[in-house]
Amino acid sequence: VPPALAKHDCLICHAVDEPKTGPAFVEIADQYRGDAHAAEKLRAILRKGTHGGGPWHMPPAPQMPAADARSIVAWILALKAPAPAGPAARARADGSRVR
Repeated sequence: VPPALAKHDCLICHAVDEPKTGPAFVEIADQYRGDAHAAEKLRAILRKGTHGGGPWHMPPAPQMPAADARSIVAWILALKAPAPAGPAARARADGSRVR
């Protein structure tokens, strides 16, 4: 986890793999996966803030140094969703099940 997340209070509303007041970082990564402009869009959201689907909004952070924004966004976009638990997680690469 980049130190900038704590420095800019991101962890108050976000967690790595579970939603809090804001979406989980892995959910954000999944939402933007494959978007060639994802990094640019997320850095703009950090600077300007945004309003999601719930009653809360993400406040703007125009004072955030560009280097911090770059490191946060790069880290988020590199996240992969955790593997599902349960029987589906025990499938072998060839599709057969582990018993």
